[in-house]
Amino acid sequence: MVGPLLRQRRMALGLTTAQVAAQVDVRREYLSAVERGKRQVGVKTLIALTQLFTFSTKDWLEAYLTEETRMSPLLRMAEHLLRISDVEAAEVVLGKLRRLTRNNHRYQSRFCHLMGVLSYQQGRYGRALHWFSAYLKTSGTAPSRAHAEGMYNVALALRKTGQLATSLDKFDIATRMFGTLNAKIEAGYSRLSKANTLTVIGAFQEGLLVYRRAAADLRGDPWLFDCKLGEAICTCVTRSPAKSISIMQEIEKYATDRDRRIKFHHNLGVMYRLAGRLDESLQQITAALQQISPPPRPDSFAELCLCQALRGNYAAAIEALHRFHEFTGLKDDQDAVAMIIMSRYLGVHAEPWLRMRHIRETYECRISTALDLLSR
Repeated sequence: MVGPLLRQRRMALGLTTAQVAAQVDVRREYLSAVERGKRQVGVKTLIALTQLFTFSTKDWLEAYLTEETRMSPLLRMAEHLLRISDVEAAEVVLGKLRRLTRNNHRYQSRFCHLMGVLSYQQGRYGRALHWFSAYLKTSGTAPSRAHAEGMYNVALALRKTGQLATSLDKFDIATRMFGTLNAKIEAGYSRLSKANTLTVIGAFQEGLLVYRRAAADLRGDPWLFDCKLGEAICTCVTRSPAKSISIMQEIEKYATDRDRRIKFHHNLGVMYRLAGRLDESLQQITAALQQISPPPRPDSFAELCLCQALRGNYAAAIEALHRFHEFTGLKDDQDAVAMIIMSRYLGVHAEPWLRMRHIRETYECRISTALDLLSR
């Protein structure tokens, strides 16, 4: 049972029930009853106690699932675990819910949604599409926030499975639904996702317009940075690096976390390189790589390699190339092609990337042409 575990942890920390109850905002009598196994602990209280006691989910999950059989608390627990990205624990809870929902259609819609979120976080995008589509079927046809969110999630899963044209249509439908519901922020998220998809297929001019509309929806939201970054990238492609640099300089204040600061420095470095300002490019790429956490982006090492080669600093370019090789997963085929070209240009063995047969066969002519141009 969970109660005795909580009591044991409280006593180990030297706290009284009154002190703990005050900190998690519950009555002392309720907490005492939970510890003695007389009452089941609520999801909100258990989460608060986990944080207060610095518990791991694994410390109480098995005991919690043994005694909790009610659908609603289990669904709320799964939602919480997915929100904090505890995928392993969420999968266990949803496994129990799957057995309970077989004959209970009341909670089937929420269950399908959570299974979709779980599959998406696991990178199983085909399964996520299946569950999000099932959620749409069970959430009714009347306009509602739940239905709009379901459509948006279907669009995300479609994009991840490579069905880009269909995902663009679904993003449009989701955006219209959110607009009807006056859900401006959610409409902005949907437009931002559509704009990101447009850049993937090379529709930069249309993407530029959609990024601007998303930015208007997301004023004051942290995702405004991503809208403005997308606008700057599309401007760089469709107009000039100089104009994109001016946009980037305006949005530095929105890069409020490490991940966004890395994106800011990396992309500004690329734009400086394209504008021929190599010293400033090197400064920005170096700033991106100096962020302690999260780990550096592999394509920042690719960019550093190219920048150093253009500056004639071949020893530093080769070092950056080797650092890139330390990362096991290439972002995409473009990274592999770029690294093959730079490896051959710098006289470094490129076998790790040449093992990718489809890249070698598809891009060999382009690689040879690029090397010829670099050698002139």
